[in-house]
Amino acid sequence: MHHTQIRIYTLIFSILFFSTSCSIFKKKPKEENSKAQVVAETSLLIDAVKEKNIGNFESSIVKFNQLIQKNPKNMAANFQLSQVYKLTEKYDLTEEYAKKSYELSPDNEWVRINLAEIYELTKKYAPAAKIREELIKVNPSNTDYYYDLVIDYVYTYKWELAINTYDRLEVQLGISEEVSMAKHRMWSYLKNEVKAAAEIQKLIDAFPAENRYPLILGDYYLAIKNFNKAKKQYNIALALNNRATYMSLAEYYKLMNNKDSSQYCLQTAFAEPSVSIDLKMPVLLSYYKLIEKQPELISEANVLLDSMGKAHSDDPKYWSIRADYALLDNQPEKAKIAFIEVLKYDQSKYIIWEELLKILTNERKFDTALIYCNQAIELFPSQPFLFYIKGICHYMNSDYFNAASALEMGKNLVIEPNYMYLEMFLYMGESYHKLNNHSRSDAAFEKVLEMDPKNSYVLNNYSYYLSLRNEKLDRAEVMGKKLIEINPNDANYLDTYAWILFKLQKYSEALPMIEKAIKIGGENKATVMEHYGDILWKSGSTDLAVEVWEKALSLGPNADGKLKQKVSTKSFVE
Repeated sequence: MHHTQIRIYTLIFSILFFSTSCSIFKKKPKEENSKAQVVAETSLLIDAVKEKNIGNFESSIVKFNQLIQKNPKNMAANFQLSQVYKLTEKYDLTEEYAKKSYELSPDNEWVRINLAEIYELTKKYAPAAKIREELIKVNPSNTDYYYDLVIDYVYTYKWELAINTYDRLEVQLGISEEVSMAKHRMWSYLKNEVKAAAEIQKLIDAFPAENRYPLILGDYYLAIKNFNKAKKQYNIALALNNRATYMSLAEYYKLMNNKDSSQYCLQTAFAEPSVSIDLKMPVLLSYYKLIEKQPELISEANVLLDSMGKAHSDDPKYWSIRADYALLDNQPEKAKIAFIEVLKYDQSKYIIWEELLKILTNERKFDTALIYCNQAIELFPSQPFLFYIKGICHYMNSDYFNAASALEMGKNLVIEPNYMYLEMFLYMGESYHKLNNHSRSDAAFEKVLEMDPKNSYVLNNYSYYLSLRNEKLDRAEVMGKKLIEINPNDANYLDTYAWILFKLQKYSEALPMIEKAIKIGGENKATVMEHYGDILWKSGSTDLAVEVWEKALSLGPNADGKLKQKVSTKSFVE
C-alpha cells in the first residue's frame, strides 16, 4: 500500500516498548522480578525483530512464539509474527496474528493498517474497507487512506461508495483532474451520463483557462452520441486554441457523413506541430489495416503523411510509418530513404535496421549494406540476421573468407533453426568451396541437406563440385538422381546428373540424360554442349563430338582452354 514497512516496524516497536517499560515505575510486589521479566521480554523481542529483519524467519518465529507463550497479550509479538508470516506468504497465519494484535490494540493506527493490508492481500476487500473507514475517521487528513478505500470498494463493486470516498477526498484536496476523471469513469461505467458529464464540467468551471477539459467533455458527448453538445464543446476548445480538437472534429464530421470536412480537419490536425504525433499514429494505423481491402485509401493516407511531415519532419515515428506505407505501396526506394531518416534520430529499434538491410541487399547495394550492417552489429551483437546479411554481402563481393567468418558467427546465435539458418550453411558451403576448403564446404552442404533433403540448389552444386574433384562420386550420383527426380525437366540439373554419370564412366546412362537436357534448352549453353561432346566422344561418336564442341565454342567468348584444345586437336582432352 502507501506505507513503508520500516516506518511501521519502527513506530510500532517504539510504542509497544514504551508501553511495556512504563510498568517499571509502578509499585508492585516482587518489583525486582517484574523488572527482570520486562527486561528479558524486551531483549527477546529485540532479538526476534533482528532475526526477522535479516531474513532468519524460522528463528524469529520461534522467538515470537516464546514471547506469546509467556504472555498471550503481548501485542508487539503478535503484530511482528503476523509480519513474518506475511513475508513468508503464509497468509492464514498472517491474518490470525494480525487479528490478535488488532483485538489487543484496536485503536492503534499501525495495527489497523497491518490488518487492512493483509485483508487486501487475501482479497477480503469488505473487511478491509471497514478498517480503512476506521482509519479515515481517526485521521481524516491522511489522503492515502481514501485511495486505498476506493480500491476496496471497487473490488466489492460498491461503486457509489467508491465515488462517495472520492467526494470526501475532494474535501481534503479540493477539485483535481485525477479525482474528477476517476469519478467520471465510474459514473460512465454506471451509465449515469448526467453525472459523468457533470464531473468534467466541474473541471471546466474550476479551471476555465485549461483548454483540454472542453475537448474531453466534447469527446464524451460524442461517445454517447449527443452530437449538438459535442460540437458546442469543440467550439469552446478551439476558441481556447486547442488544436488537437481538429482530430475529434474529424471523427464528428465522419459520423455526420461529411467526408470532406472530416478530411479537412484531419489534414489540419496532422499539419499542426502542437498536436502530438501519438494522436495521429492510430489514425494512420487504422488506414493501414483498411488498405488491404480498399487499396484506393492509400492516396488519402499519403495526403495525411505529407501533412504530418510538415509538423514532425524530425520525429522518427513519422519516418517509420512513412517507410511502412512506402513498403505497402511497393516503393522500396522511398522506404529505404525513410528508414535512413529514422536512424538519424533513433537507432534503438532493431526492426528498422533489419528492414533497411533487406532493401539494400535486394537492390544489390552490398557495400552500403555492409556499412549499416556493421553499425547494427555494434548495437545488436546477438542478432543472427545481421551476421547472415553480412555474410551474404561479403560473398557477393567475392570476399569469401569474411563471408564464411560472419556466417560462422551468425549460425551460433540462432536459437530455433529456420530458413535463414539453412541459408547460412548454404552460403558457408559456397564460400568454403571458393576457398578450396572442401571438408568444411562439404560439411556445410550436408547440414543443409540434413535440414532440407530436397534442396535442389545444394543437390545440384554439391554433387557437381564433387564430380569436378572426382571425390565421393557415389554420393554425388545419389544426389544427382534425387535432383532429377524432383526436377525432371531442368536442363542444368539433367546436365549435372549426366556429368556425374560420365565421371563414373556410365556413358550409356549419361548420354540419354544429356540429350534430354539438349532438347529442353541445353543447346544454347556452352557448358552443357561441351559436356554433350565429351559424352559423345566417350560413347564412340567422335565426329559428332567434334561438331558439338565447335558449337559450344561458338556460344560464348569465355570458353576455357580445354574446349579450344578439343576443337583444335579434334580430340578429347582430360
